[in-house]
Amino acid sequence: MRRLAPLLLLGLGPACALNPVSGRPELVLVSGARERALGLEQEAVLLAELGVSDLATASEWVAAVGRRVALHSPRQDVAYRFHVVDLEVPNAFALPGGPVFVTRGLLALVRSEDELGGVLGHEIAHVAARHSVRQATAATPLAVVFGLPAAIVGAVSRPLGTLVALPGALVSSLALSVYGREQEHEADRVGAELAARAGLQPLGLADLLERLAREEALHREGPPPLSFFASHPKTPDRMQRVREHAAKLVPAASARIARDDGAVLARLDGLLVGPSPAKGVFVADDFFHPGLGFAWRVPAGWEHANRPDAVIAVDPASGGRAALLLQLSGEGDDPVAAAAAEGLGPEHQRALRALEIGGRPAAQLELTRGGDAALLTWLALGGRVYRVVGICPVAELGARHDAFLDATRALRELAPADRRRIEAARLRVRTSAAGESLASLGERTGSPWSSAEIAVANDLDAAAALPAGAKVKLPVPEAWPGST
Repeated sequence: MRRLAPLLLLGLGPACALNPVSGRPELVLVSGARERALGLEQEAVLLAELGVSDLATASEWVAAVGRRVALHSPRQDVAYRFHVVDLEVPNAFALPGGPVFVTRGLLALVRSEDELGGVLGHEIAHVAARHSVRQATAATPLAVVFGLPAAIVGAVSRPLGTLVALPGALVSSLALSVYGREQEHEADRVGAELAARAGLQPLGLADLLERLAREEALHREGPPPLSFFASHPKTPDRMQRVREHAAKLVPAASARIARDDGAVLARLDGLLVGPSPAKGVFVADDFFHPGLGFAWRVPAGWEHANRPDAVIAVDPASGGRAALLLQLSGEGDDPVAAAAAEGLGPEHQRALRALEIGGRPAAQLELTRGGDAALLTWLALGGRVYRVVGICPVAELGARHDAFLDATRALRELAPADRRRIEAARLRVRTSAAGESLASLGERTGSPWSSAEIAVANDLDAAAALPAGAKVKLPVPEAWPGST
């Protein structure tokens, strides 16, 4: 946000304009031209941060359906562009000025072109009604347009969040604008109307919303922070209102892009599901990053996660107060220079100690803040410098010091044997045997999805027996390219 603030403030200036959706005059702080320019800028940032799906057939389908629906938008002074981004969490969102994003996680749940058109219509409606800008008008200037706070990411625990400021908050807090109740109802209503004008069944939006609600219910610990209902609040009467309004709409006559359910499945065949090895992936306690060419092993029994800008491991016995982070510091082979380039003050630069770890150049620094301590180690590997951070209470640093060093020594170059262990799950259609259950089908195919997850994605009863020849979509593990 600090980087965006000067740009945003340059575009501020109260003005009244007719809202393209409601037709009512409204006070807005951002001109249409500035809105489009900022949308272009942040579109580039998001695509660079998130990446795009590697399945061209899915991306082309989304773009084609999106363009068809956008032709009927009440706002035509923006260029609607559609992207399938490389996020496993089911979501869809839009930036002011036209860019619309669908995650591959949401596509894995889509069953028809009607559903896809409905959700794209919903996001187009948010853009057309300038909902983000309208919210900014009632907010502080630094919340204008994007609602992407540059907050410190406490990804694992409060001490971790206070000691380490992870960059990439854009991705980690990608709630974008959390729309209000009436804005959601307006986008639902207009989205269904746009889908109908494009020749799609407007009830598709309600069908997908209900499937997303079923998928969310499977997460007993609560929906992921980037999920659809985190940024598009689910109200008790929302889906009922969508269905009631959609039932009154008559779709225009128009040929489908994906003509039937089989064509939809063909468009989604090969869609990546779950973590992408391109961004690094855990296999048991080993983390492999084939793109950067390194491997790292976290302590056995520690909980771990791969975040956009750090690999994190936490000792569950510590109550979340002992953790390890691995981050890319920069290019080169000089750890001392890499550490200094991160903006260490003179006092910390004097305390920085050069050493060797496993025969490789390294630099190390101890920090304390309040009752927490951090051991930061920069290590050169393969033409890059990585930073391994061990965090724990000050009183435990002596006892954990060697374990933190061992974690740094565990960072190494990726070996051919490591590559052979890397798999990715891709969406495939499998045919059931007579009387087979979803659980047995999942077991037979090695799918990482539970029977409940398979049931949601296919609108099936998790406990029901399948007829012979039923076509079921589910992720199947396959070797990652370059692993053989």
